[in-house]
Amino acid sequence: MTFPKGFLWGGATAANQFEGGWDMDGKGPSVPDHIRGGTVSAPRLWDKQIDPEIYYPSHEATDFYHHYEEDIALYANRIIKIVDGEIHSDIINTKRVQK
Repeated sequence: MTFPKGFLWGGATAANQFEGGWDMDGKGPSVPDHIRGGTVSAPRLWDKQIDPEIYYPSHEATDFYHHYEEDIALYANRIIKIVDGEIHSDIINTKRVQK
């Protein structure tokens, strides 16, 4: 199978899979920040209080928060030509997006 000339690869993410920096620069915890990592035999659980001894997958995610410059460089080098990220203005902390 071949792709047509000019075919564009794209990517999309969900904030809780991507962000990292879950407690940085004044961001408060979100619902995914309270959900534990599960396994095939153990379900994911929601904790009312975040326990620093428990693994919560969204706390690190792919850590775009700390690696955004190198991630954007990959996009610029056309490894991925289009990124579709949905941004909800009610969850953006402007201190986090200013540089």
